[in-house]
Amino acid sequence: MTFINKMDRETRDPIELLDEIEEVLNIQCAPVTWPIGSGKRFKGVYHLREDKVVLYSSEASDGFQVIDGLDNPVLADLLADEIDEFREELELVKGASHDFDQDLYIKG
Repeated sequence: MTFINKMDRETRDPIELLDEIEEVLNIQCAPVTWPIGSGKRFKGVYHLREDKVVLYSSEASDGFQVIDGLDNPVLADLLADEIDEFREELELVKGASHDFDQDLYIKG
């Protein structure tokens, strides 16, 4: 399992990082979560398998807010300017990535 940390800092494009992981480590990437923005625009992550969004918020008592469903109207309100761009990026990622196969993962 590969984990990319520090998405809240200015960094390279996540798709570019996936390509590098596949190329350098010679493994097929199957993203489980995907960042919503990066650096100063980082808002949270989307869990592809569970269809849940975790938005980080200083206003929430525990520091984050969980929203069910990428098509949830609450999410569209909270990410008004970013939601269309994020959905397009996510479609690209889903189309270019491999599906996560838990049995293959466990077999290593």
